Amino acid sequence: MYKKLPDMNKQAIYDMILAALQEQLHDAKCAAHSAREAATHEESKAENQYDTLGLEAAYLAEGQSRRVDEYKTNIDLFKRNEMVLCREFYADTPIALGALVTLTNFQLPFFISPVAGGLEVSSEHLSLQILSQNTPLGIAIMGTFQGDTIEFADKALRIERVY
Repeated sequence: MYKKLPDMNKQAIYDMILAALQEQLHDAKCAAHSAREAATHEESKAENQYDTLGLEAAYLAEGQSRRVDEYKTNIDLFKRNEMVLCREFYADTPIALGALVTLTNFQLPFFISPVAGGLEVSSEHLSLQILSQNTPLGIAIMGTFQGDTIEFADKALRIERVY
């Protein structure tokens, strides 16, 4: 009944984004480990009341640990939404989580995701930017359709394709 847009392997896109999120987590774990090591290193002990190197290192370690927790939460949320994020979209399907959207005046297509807004991911076949559903642009395009025009930042943006 409805004409499907050109084949897009949503599972491959999902896997590509998940791998990027897992890489972020790995990098954050390494940074947290390094920060903890610095905070507990012998040279970080205060030599007088004005020496704050150890305190600063401890704050950094705490911040890096929180970042690790945030990335874990993002990965869990992304995995829980796999079926939604991998579903097919048609020209008459309203834009929602999992849509891959091309807009006029934007070089990369946007993948609508519950997490990791702003992250750019690439493979040899596709480059895209993740758009969080809760950002101003994400809110503006949710529920619209291919061919619609939205007003955003004093510009008219046409939704060219939805996959």
